[in-house]
Amino acid sequence: AQRELEERRRSGRPNLEARLRRLQALVERLKSLHDAEEQYIRNLAQQAQAQENSEQIEKAQKELQGTEQELALAENEARQVQQQAEARERRWRQLNLARQLEEWQRLKGLLGGLTEANQHLEAAYQYQFRLSQEVATARQAAMWRLLFIIGGVILCVVFAILGFIGAQQGLSFLSIVPIILAIASAGAAVLGFVNYKKAQDRLQAALSMEQEAKGRVGMMVAARETAARVGGGLEALQKVEHEIRALGGNPPRSVEEAQYFIQQVADRDESIVDVQKRMTEARDNAAAARNQVNVTLEAVAAQRRRCAQLEEERKNEGWEDINGKIRAALVRVEQVRHDISALMGQEGLPIPTFESAVFNSAAKHAELKAILDEAIQGTEREIASLDGKLDLAGDLQAQLVVYQAELNALLARQQTVLSRQEQFQTHDPEQQVARAREQQMALRDALRALQDSLRLRVKPLGVAFGQAAISSAEASARKELEALDIILGRRVELEARRSTYATTLKERQDSLAGHYQQLAKFSATLGSWVVPPNPFAETLATLRGRCQQELEKARESTIMQELDDLQAEDGASHAKIELCQQEIEEARERIAALLAQRHRPAAREHTLEQIVTVWPLVGERAPQDRAPLETEHQTIEQELQQLEQRELQLSEQLQAGGAKLDLEEARRRMEQQERSYQTKKRGNLLVAAVTERLMRKMIPRIEYYVQQVLPLLTSGRYHDVQLTTEEEEHTVSGGRLQLRVWDSAAGEYMPRSALSGGAADQVSLALRLAFAIAALPRELSAAPGFLLLDEPLSSFDHLRMQALIDVVTGETLGQHFEQIFFVSHNSAFDPAMFPYHIYVDNGLVVESNLPVVHGFPKGEASENQDTTPGPEDAGQDAGSRPDGRRPAAPVHEMA
Repeated sequence: AQRELEERRRSGRPNLEARLRRLQALVERLKSLHDAEEQYIRNLAQQAQAQENSEQIEKAQKELQGTEQELALAENEARQVQQQAEARERRWRQLNLARQLEEWQRLKGLLGGLTEANQHLEAAYQYQFRLSQEVATARQAAMWRLLFIIGGVILCVVFAILGFIGAQQGLSFLSIVPIILAIASAGAAVLGFVNYKKAQDRLQAALSMEQEAKGRVGMMVAARETAARVGGGLEALQKVEHEIRALGGNPPRSVEEAQYFIQQVADRDESIVDVQKRMTEARDNAAAARNQVNVTLEAVAAQRRRCAQLEEERKNEGWEDINGKIRAALVRVEQVRHDISALMGQEGLPIPTFESAVFNSAAKHAELKAILDEAIQGTEREIASLDGKLDLAGDLQAQLVVYQAELNALLARQQTVLSRQEQFQTHDPEQQVARAREQQMALRDALRALQDSLRLRVKPLGVAFGQAAISSAEASARKELEALDIILGRRVELEARRSTYATTLKERQDSLAGHYQQLAKFSATLGSWVVPPNPFAETLATLRGRCQQELEKARESTIMQELDDLQAEDGASHAKIELCQQEIEEARERIAALLAQRHRPAAREHTLEQIVTVWPLVGERAPQDRAPLETEHQTIEQELQQLEQRELQLSEQLQAGGAKLDLEEARRRMEQQERSYQTKKRGNLLVAAVTERLMRKMIPRIEYYVQQVLPLLTSGRYHDVQLTTEEEEHTVSGGRLQLRVWDSAAGEYMPRSALSGGAADQVSLALRLAFAIAALPRELSAAPGFLLLDEPLSSFDHLRMQALIDVVTGETLGQHFEQIFFVSHNSAFDPAMFPYHIYVDNGLVVESNLPVVHGFPKGEASENQDTTPGPEDAGQDAGSRPDGRRPAAPVHEMA
């Protein structure tokens, strides 16, 4: 029956396993159907988006074409306007060049006077140098006279001390000589003092002459500088020549050449102001045209970016062939549905019907999944039933052998107990005890008689016989009696054990009968099994008889020889089996190590199906593919070496050292740098916009304040100014400020270069003051409380100096600044025009009329030189001003 079970298992299990694999493949097919239907639904959902994207791309391309045409028209118009502006600018340059040539002629004529002034100044410098040498000689002579006086005084003191010491000791001669020498030294010191006084007088005279010479030199330098500023000097001439070169011309080689060019340009009756206005209008038109071109360019760039974004979105989403994808997904769904229907029909399962218009139906998929799960579970139960029957038959046979051995042992023990029971029944223990007691009494009587006879017999022999021998005999008898008692006591124990064994035997027989009944239940599949009524006696007897017959028939020597051969073959087979098992274990270890190395889960069994389950790549190749795989492996290794060399080269180029670069990290860094660049770019645009806005706000305010300050500085000569900016590349504010002043005599706006040196300085100072006032942060109420003017009188005459002082001490600046510090080396103005003044010589305060702050000692106040007046002084000073502000405080520095 076991062989039949094994045969049935061998023939039926492969079919069941194949069916199980086919059912599992059906489950995978069902999953593929679910994925294919989801993909089809997603493609249908993306079809509308793809259509909308195509329409947007077509619309953006049409708009881009229209904008490009507008750009071409705007560029042509800007080119024409730019040509007109360049023509007008060339005419303006010619007129401006003629004006610069006139200025060049004037400055060229003034260079002669400057040359003569330079000669007089050189002579004054030489005279000052001689006086400086005389001062040094006089100072050296005075120093020697002073040293002579000090030496005479020291010698006089020394000789006087020696004379005093000699007089104290009574040495008249030694005291007189030092006294005489002391008197002589005193006379020499007095003579030296007289000479030192004369040398000091000569030194003071030389110093006064040197100061007068310095004053004359300073006056001559100031006169020369004034003449140079008024006339321009060489620097002004060079500046004019630079302006001529900047206007595109070359400095003339002579005055006649300049006059000839001026006559040619002056032939046309045109005003430079009109030309400049037309040039400005042309520039504005050109700038407007360029702005229009830039706006159109930005629109074209934005539309191109929009088209690129739409194309990129279409490419990333895969909308280029969305209809083909939908058709392919539909074909895939139909194919998978057909495969599932065919495979389920082959397996004898209900053939499903799919609706063509319904996709990804949850109820349909659940129904098919339930059918397949039920079929898989039924197949697994059949496989388990085959394995369970065979395993149960083996277990029952093994249990039968064990129970048979236990039954034999119990039967042997039963025979032993029965034999002992028969012995006890034949020989009653009570009778044996009574008989033993009678024998004991008889033995005691016989022993007593024997002792008496022995005593009588041994007495003549002189042998000791007494209580010791009797005691030993009694002890021996007592031991025998105790042994008999023990035997009688064990009878009860043996009877209890007999009853226990009988109970156990009955339980085992019942259990064995139960196993036979279970074995009979499986007889329908294993065959007809006959359970004998008495399996212990008849079966063993029959088996014993058959064995005896077989042994009698067979020759013992042949059987032993065959047994030895079989044992040898069995040993060899065991050795081979052990070697195979060892190889199998090694192969399993290698497989487990390879799976762990490839980060694959461990297989439950080391079979091809289980390994393919955890690593599907193994099932894609066959052993016949080894040679192509080795070739492919070598090719991939070569490519890997080339990539490593390429990586090394790139690492050297990037100076990454031995560290490997992470591509994702590099991409993240690139994206971060791109975001940082975009942020900085946006910030730059914001800063540019803010700067442009500030310049648009500042220029009108600066013009307003210049128009307030300039008439005060120029005594009403100049009133109106214009501020413009030249366009420069890479600048937001429009380049440098160009200032033009309205000249009523000329009837036009004049550039600052056309003004005289003093007037140009006045215009520059007015521009700086206006910029300082316009730049005050009035919105934040954080305007600074002071203004510092450092050397503003360098080229001013007396009238211009007085005008500047009136502006500084007046209300124009006072309403914006609480304190004004006026620093100058010029001593030509009267310090009394200012409430406070400080004279500084070589970094030290020589004279100051600053008030002393109350609460501090006078010395400390003078040392700290605090320029902030106290409350009382502030009130007094404020009284002199109608607005309560403190007037200017000049700081006069002495050389």
